[in-house]
Amino acid sequence: MVSSDGEDASAAVMRAVSVRDSAVVARGADEHGQDAVALWRVNQHCVPTGAHIVPDSELSDSPEAARRLLGVLERRAITTRIPRQDVEIVEQLTASAKIDGGSGGNSTCSTR
Repeated sequence: MVSSDGEDASAAVMRAVSVRDSAVVARGADEHGQDAVALWRVNQHCVPTGAHIVPDSELSDSPEAARRLLGVLERRAITTRIPRQDVEIVEQLTASAKIDGGSGGNSTCSTR
């Protein structure tokens, strides 16, 4: 769909919501076999721009580590391969960071 000014409608929507890239999150074992959260940043062309793998033990022991990952996720579209795992990971990070999960203006939507 093209708007009256010739701009592609999907481009206009992305510009309007100003998502600054995306993030893919997952749970699994790290290179040492420890349970971990993995986060990959990807740009609007799906090109990887960074990765973070943090063991659950570090997230439990360090609210700062959880806050760093939440900072990376801020204003990004978040996806995962397993339905609802994105919500579970964000909730885990929020709890580990000792941040109140109240309304705070954030919301989660799902098409699953």
